[in-house]
Order: sequence, then C-alpha cells, then structure tokens
Amino acid sequence: MAMSLPGETGQLPFGDPLVADYLVVGAGAAGLATALCLGKYGSVVLVSKGPPWVSASSRAQGGIACPLPEELDEHAEDTRRAGGALVDEGVLRTYLSRVPDAFAFLEELGVPFERAPNGSLVRVREGGYAHARVARTADHIGRSLTVALTRTLARAPAVRSLTYARLLRILVHEGSAVGALFARRGIPFVVLARTTFLATGGFAGLFARSTHAAHALGEGTFLAWEAGAVLRDLEFVQFHPTALARGRLPLPLLTEALRGSGARIVDEAGVPLLEGIHPLGDLAPRDAVARTLYEEGLRGRSAFLDLRPVANLRQSFPTVWHILHRAGFDPERPVPVTPAAHYAIGGIFASTEGRTTLPRLYALGEAASTGFHGANRLASNSLLEIFVQSLLACEDATRAEAPPPGAETIRRARKVLARVPRGLPDVPKSALLRRVRELLWRRAGIVRDGAELRAARDELLRLRRKLAARVSPEAVPFLPDAAVVGTAALFVRSALAREESRGVHARRDFPRTDERPRHTLLFPPARPETWGWGTADGFPSPEEGDLLRVDAKGTPNGFPSPSAFPR
Repeated sequence: MAMSLPGETGQLPFGDPLVADYLVVGAGAAGLATALCLGKYGSVVLVSKGPPWVSASSRAQGGIACPLPEELDEHAEDTRRAGGALVDEGVLRTYLSRVPDAFAFLEELGVPFERAPNGSLVRVREGGYAHARVARTADHIGRSLTVALTRTLARAPAVRSLTYARLLRILVHEGSAVGALFARRGIPFVVLARTTFLATGGFAGLFARSTHAAHALGEGTFLAWEAGAVLRDLEFVQFHPTALARGRLPLPLLTEALRGSGARIVDEAGVPLLEGIHPLGDLAPRDAVARTLYEEGLRGRSAFLDLRPVANLRQSFPTVWHILHRAGFDPERPVPVTPAAHYAIGGIFASTEGRTTLPRLYALGEAASTGFHGANRLASNSLLEIFVQSLLACEDATRAEAPPPGAETIRRARKVLARVPRGLPDVPKSALLRRVRELLWRRAGIVRDGAELRAARDELLRLRRKLAARVSPEAVPFLPDAAVVGTAALFVRSALAREESRGVHARRDFPRTDERPRHTLLFPPARPETWGWGTADGFPSPEEGDLLRVDAKGTPNGFPSPSAFPR
C-alpha cells in the first residue's frame, strides 16, 4: 500500500542546515502522531529511514487497549501483574486517565474501529487480560492507524517529510540537543530545531528470530546514549510466543487475539502445551508463554497454533488468513509457531511526557522507557502509550518554547557537515548483521545465563575492534554497523547486570526474583560535546559510562526523578 507523507519532494538541504521549530525522527505511529500534533504549533521536519508502511507499528495486528472508565482499576491491575513489580504507578495512572483523549484523537483521524450494532466499540481479549478490553480494526490495527495518520498529515502544511535518511548523530550544543545529523545515499545533511523528538523504535530486529527486520535495529538508542541521555532496563526485550515458523525475516506475527477467540497452542500430537503452566492457560502473559515454548523446544517438542476453534477465521482475521495462504499453510491444520523478538521494553529513560535526561530531547514510543510496561508489556498497551504520550509530549514541549538555533549553532553545524565522510553505506553490512542476530538469539535470547552473556559481550567487543580497523578513524562513527554493534553490546551489558529473573528477563543461573525490584541505568560516556566528535572519539565503547542498579521507587543521590527531567 503506497502512502505518501507531506513534502516528499526528494530535495535535501545539502550544504546549509535545514532549520525548523521541531524535529521528529521516525515515521512509525509515534513519530507520525507527534508530528501531526506539533504541526499545529510550528514548523516540523519529519525524518525517517523508511516509509510509514514498513514501520513496526504499521504491522500491528491485535488492537489497542481501550479500558472504559469503570474498567481502569482492572486494567491497571492487569498491567501491574504483567509488569513484574516494575510498573511506574504514576505513569500508569496518568496514561489511563488520558485514554478518552487518545481515542478522541483517533476518532478525529477517522480510524475505522469495529463497532457493535449499538455503535459501541467491539473489544476482544488478549493474553494477560482478565476481560476483553482491546479495540480492533479486524486484525490490521497498525495498517488502519498508519493510513489514517498519513492521510491527515498530507493535509498538514507545517510538516515536511524526508524519507530514506539514516540518523548519524544527535547534535548537542551547550548541553542541549539542537537537532541531528543524517545521511541519504551517502550524502550528509543537518536538521536543526528548538526541540528534537526521537521515535526511532526499538531493537527487536537484532535477533535471528524476530517479527521485525531492517527497521528495528536500535540505532536511535545507541546514538541517544552517545549524545548524553541515560538508558534504562535494556535487558527487557519481549518475545512474542506465536510468530509463524518460517525461514526468512521478519517472521509473520499471529496475533494474540486468535487465542482470545479460541485458538490453542499444541504439540505435534495436538496436546495443549499451556495446560497446568499458568492459570490463564493459552492467554497467559507473553513472557510465560514464550518461555514455555522455548523450553519445550529444547526438549524436542515443537509448538503449533490450532486455529480450527476460531469461528469465521477468514472474516475475523483476514490478515492472518492471507499470511498463512501466502506462506503455503492450511489453517484447517495446526500451523508451526515459534517465539520471536517483538518489542524492546527498555530504552531511553523518559518521563511520562517523553522528556529525557538530555535537555530538549524527547523519546517516544518503543524508543522510550517510561515505566508504563515494567518488566513485561501487557498486549496492546504499547499503541495506547504511543497516542497518550504523543499528546502529552506535544503539550509539554509547547508549554515552554525552547529558543531557536542561533548563528553559532548554525556555524558549527556547517563545520560538522564539512567533516563527515561522503559515500558511506546507508545500511549495515548483511554479514555483520547476521552475525549479531545469531549471537543474540543463541547467547542472549529468551533464557540467559552469565557464561553465555559474557561470551556474547566478548564477541561483540571483537566485532567492534574489527569494525574500527576496517575503515579510516574519521569514518568509523558514521558507519551504520557502529550503532548496531553498540546497541547490541549495551543490551548484553544490561542483561549481565540483572542477576535475577523478572518479567521477560530469565536467567538460568539466577532463577529467583529479588524481593526488591530495581532498574538498570546506563549512564552515557564522559565525552566532549558532539560537535567536536569527528574522529574515532565519536565511537565510544559500550563499556564506557557508569551502570547503576537502583530501587524502582528511588533514584541515585543527586539524580532527578523523571518528572524533573529538563525540557
């Protein structure tokens, strides 16, 4: 489906930086919604490495969490139960209080939610839910949202879009983010802005089995850390239990709503795999189901999804029906499934509104760690977070307007452009990416232990050294491979530090859950400002910067609470 964004003229601002009020990086649902909201207040440049229809959110199937006012307490309890005692209570209550605003925004966009004859929203049940509270548009909520957002943005004159551009560096001047450096087809360009919003997604595409492919590699996470932002809980990566087991990436997702409609996970003999494992059976939270399928697979017991109990499969789940037929599977027989990396819960440490520890830099959607999901995301809460957080971020950023880029900022931007090598690749080398994916899946996947994680860390550091030796020192920081290896290494470092099992993070050598829930904070390296990084100094080791384990309800001495993060 071809969907155009406003201002896709192909003209890039070479030479001089492009200046706008707001810079939004990423064209998934979080980036599109934020750009649309900000366009009412000033000029917006929306930069992405691909069009909206290849984003992770565009492929979402199940739906968006939609608790009614009388169901908020129950929804909060389901979110807490899934989140492994790390859900931030303030964030949870704030987001749920804004559910009506989020759905009013979606209704205004014209999202075609399914409705009952009386006009009420049709809602289904998914894993981890006590009752049905997920609104849907058949089984293609992501496509419906993306179409509605792009159509509305096409009528937003203040928003300009630049697609197929790779983020190279977040630019910092006098301690604040002032824009970013990008490249398209090897040609660098700069966008300067009062405020920068990262909606660059997660890093679930760094695993050999993933529901994502080229566009979920976590470059934004590493580059935010490099620029000065604190990261939190990178070890928490959610694996969806029912991806279609086929050879190539991305593995097609078979939505959890199928099990809410009667589908069962069975073995080769048709014996249910989840009975006796969890009180909710096939509708257990994702971490429990994924671990069960993984452990059963180690015992030689393959998993299948039996779709025959689902009434009117073709009409109710047309996306799933077409996925199966394109892949050559008969839905009248159980189809093979496998757990696959699906969602990065950890990310850039952000407040309820998306503010980070780096002034004038916001992180939104999967790129952010707000505490809404805790240690394990409740199904369909991520889309709810996107639209609530987009509204909050826009309200917050426009409440106290940051100053526009000044003459000195523009002069330094020109200087950076003059230093960046031309002709560098736009995507990581496929051999390196395959190696990283196999390494993380094998040594840092669904169930981990210290020896395997240390082996993964050492291999990633060797890859980093080889990368640094491959090209000139000036080029190394700007290679797409650099951020990919960096994000993978930071993830492994965080996983090593959490010596317990909690939520989606399972350790064989530390199977117990600590009584005291704690977060993992990764502090950025102590480096000169980004403007001065034109050499290998701009390629910090993932081992740099402090790592702290802090109480869930506390912060280190002298470290602000998220509500006090600067605008």
